[in-house]
Amino acid sequence: MADKCPVDHSSLAGPSEKCPVDHQQRSTWASLFPSSSKDAPAHPPAPAPLPQDRETSSIPRVDGSNWVYPSQAQFYAAMARKNHNPQATDMKVIVPIHNAVNERAWQEVMKWESGQGGDVCGGVKLVSFKGRPKDLTPKARLKSLLGYSAPFDRHDWVVDRCGTRVRYVIDFYTGHSGKAGNLSFYLDARPALDTWDGARMRVERFWERWIMVSAVADTVLSVVKGRHNGDTVTPVAGPGNCTAGAPSPRNRSASVSSTASITDGKYRLRVTAGPSLDPDTQQVVRVNTAEPCAFENDFMKVEVKVRIKNFKASGTVKLKVGMSRANQPSGIPTTCPPTDATYFSHPLHMSDRYSIAFSFIPKRTLPAHSAFWGNEFSRPIRDRLPPGFNTAFNIVKKFIDPGLECDAYADRPWLLGPSLGCWFAFWVGEKAEEPGMPEIIKEGGEGSWLEVRRKIGVPEDAKERRRWALNKENRAKLVFEQGREYRVDFFNPYLDFSTEFSVFLPGFSVCVIKYIDDKTHKLRYVFKDKETGDIYFAVTFTLLFGQELEQALAAEARARDN
Repeated sequence: MADKCPVDHSSLAGPSEKCPVDHQQRSTWASLFPSSSKDAPAHPPAPAPLPQDRETSSIPRVDGSNWVYPSQAQFYAAMARKNHNPQATDMKVIVPIHNAVNERAWQEVMKWESGQGGDVCGGVKLVSFKGRPKDLTPKARLKSLLGYSAPFDRHDWVVDRCGTRVRYVIDFYTGHSGKAGNLSFYLDARPALDTWDGARMRVERFWERWIMVSAVADTVLSVVKGRHNGDTVTPVAGPGNCTAGAPSPRNRSASVSSTASITDGKYRLRVTAGPSLDPDTQQVVRVNTAEPCAFENDFMKVEVKVRIKNFKASGTVKLKVGMSRANQPSGIPTTCPPTDATYFSHPLHMSDRYSIAFSFIPKRTLPAHSAFWGNEFSRPIRDRLPPGFNTAFNIVKKFIDPGLECDAYADRPWLLGPSLGCWFAFWVGEKAEEPGMPEIIKEGGEGSWLEVRRKIGVPEDAKERRRWALNKENRAKLVFEQGREYRVDFFNPYLDFSTEFSVFLPGFSVCVIKYIDDKTHKLRYVFKDKETGDIYFAVTFTLLFGQELEQALAAEARARDN
């Protein structure tokens, strides 16, 4: 019969084995192809047998197997049954596209699930999925009212995380076609707001991203709005070939690019680090090199490494003969490599744009409960804060991060959090004379620390440890022990210190350089005891301009000549 499902349901393993052909979904995707028009008469059966081979996805099921995508023959039959006039020759293209987009959707779900505890029981599993192309989500409806195109499809996916069911909503949008006319898609995946867990994850994600906007408020004069461009999956030329857009910050927006470049070569970025806030005590950090910046004070010995992806000259510079734009001079020092390939190609850091990694050995035992990490600004930012800042901050402080402290309205504003709740990687070793700096710092430790961690209940997972540290009573159980080595990595994918000098936000990017005035600007990270005010050390990112830039370049030239 023409209306019969192309899948033999009698061959399915049981009631949990859902028919892999979501007929409504197949019809929705078919509408993207002009040759598969809904208004055209029904197409006769395929002129020749189509492949019956089915691709196994990377998406795990609750029974231990993986979900399997429909074959070309199944896809064709489902489209024909819905009178979408399918073309047999389209199947070798549309099926791989469909599969690739669903793989990307699972990757986005897994990014949300990262650090939520699913690894404890063998990983998150997909329980069920449902295509709902006619049901707009509230977010999609709002965007449509604002003039954006509506998604062409919607999926609801239910995942199992160690017995907890979480529903995800995924909106699929069509993107702009390339010069060759290739189709382009982007998607917006997020937990549904029908459970407390989903709401919590959404608020946490918003806050983590918004924090980085506040961190650069010293240089950003206004946050500009940009058109939403979600993740892209663009098929390339050739039958059945499909490539997914390269990931950007936690892969939110693969097709986003900065709106402008730095012009006129007016700015150069320099990074310094030292045992106090006094600029005279700070040393220039050789970015992206194996050479750490080493210093000490009364509190600790420290080694610092800073890595910046695409650390090139900030602006258009006059190139020397034989020099290409790709190998133009770096920031300051100009002899620093443009990137650290080993670090930024590591699976843990492929999406990150910069890293402040350091190792320290306390000279005296220091309390961990009052050790804070964050930003201190040299100029007021109160006139640049978004409306409702205090309300938003109090909500997040109460429900998400009780340890966060902020005075954004001070003449010298600050935004600090408990160090153990801020650092993304924290490693503890044995007693040592000098700090050590491996290429990659991972969560963990060795030796006697493992027993200490077990006794005081510090979680092994980095994200869980950060949550644990939000409680002051938990932090009070831990001290930075005299003579013991501690290693830390603080990184993120939101700030781009390269030639674009941009802030990457959900769905768009802000080219900072367009909105700052012609003067030198600083963004400073500090590690300090918040109760006593003692500064353990500071790392300063300085965007040099004018006379200060000329002086820095002249000093470097003199040092090179000597």
